[in-house]
Formats: sequence, structure tokens, C-alpha cells
Amino acid sequence: MTSLSRFVLNCPKCDTEFSVIYFLSLNTWMDPSSAKDFLDGKGYYFKCPSCDQNIRLVTEVLVNTLRGMFNISTNASREEKLLLYKQYGLLDENNEFKNPFNEWILNQRAKFYAPDDTDTQRRRQEKLVEEINVKIQLYKQFIKERKVLDDEQERSFKDLQIRWENERLKGETYLHKPNTIDVRTTKNLLFLKLWEDLVQLKLELEELK
Repeated sequence: MTSLSRFVLNCPKCDTEFSVIYFLSLNTWMDPSSAKDFLDGKGYYFKCPSCDQNIRLVTEVLVNTLRGMFNISTNASREEKLLLYKQYGLLDENNEFKNPFNEWILNQRAKFYAPDDTDTQRRRQEKLVEEINVKIQLYKQFIKERKVLDDEQERSFKDLQIRWENERLKGETYLHKPNTIDVRTTKNLLFLKLWEDLVQLKLELEELK
């Protein structure tokens, strides 16, 4: 993130000391203009309050980009800055400044819609299978006792149904899959069959009302 710091400068002309505030770090993807200003040398020149002498603050600045961070001196040449800017993706192939905020938005969208890793998906499915099995046993007991579902149990079923539907859709669209077709088919069949059994038991319970 962009952060400020304070520094005491000593004027080489009149020997006056004065305090200045400068950017210790630059967040170039939240504030794209800061990268261009730094390239142009802006923000690190200060005027002596006594004699109006322009003084450059020579210090290290941390530049934060979407591709990582780098330290660079305010005393670095324009060529040195351009080299790092290209390396960290601040400039396009025509040496024009990109819009890093738009790139960040696209990056966040990609992360949001990216599939989970296989282990995460497997653990989530196993938890759902366990919950479905518990409900199957519960519904069988209710049928045996000719007991209908109350409002709380109805809500619980609907919640489980939504999560099951979401997981089924994810299973169809995710790029990652178990290593073999046989494993995938077996898991999917089990996942579908258990839900069909639960829905059938639910229908039987509704007929008791």
C-alpha cells in the first residue's frame, strides 16, 4: 500500500533544517498515476523555506505492483526506472502505461471463478455425502415411525439441496478432475445415487402428511 514518511532535510545552500513528508512506498495498481509521477521525478523535490533552494530527497522507495515489489532509489536514472517498470508489467510493449487497476480487477475475477484444488473439492464432497447419509438414516427412521418433517427439518433439507446442486454443477464445469475416468465416474455415481435415495425418502415422508 502507499505509505508516507517524514524526513529532516538540511539545505546545502543556507544550512537550514526543515521537515518534509514523502512517499515511502507506492501502490501503483491502486494509484496508477504514482508510477508515472515517480518516473518523471515528481514528489521528491522540496523547496527550502529560507532560501527557496530546490533539494532532492535521495532515499529508497518501495514500489508495489501486481507482479511483486521492488526497491529503487529516487536518485535512479529514468532508464533504470523504465527497465524495472517493464520487468514488473507497468508498461506495455509500446512503453505506454497500462491500467493496473483494471488488470487487478480481472485478476480478482479470475481468482473468484477459478476452480478449487482437487483436495478441497474432495473434502467438500465427502462432507456432503456424510450429511446425506445421516439424513437418509433419519428419514428412514421417520418413515418407520410415520413421523413427518417439521419446518426446521424442511429448511435443513433445502439448505442441503442447494449445496448439493452447487457441488453437482461445479463437478460438471471444473477443469480439475480425479486422475482417472473410472475414479471420477464412481465418485459421481455415488454422489448422484445417494441424493436420489434421499429425495425418494423425502417424497415418501410427504405422502404421510
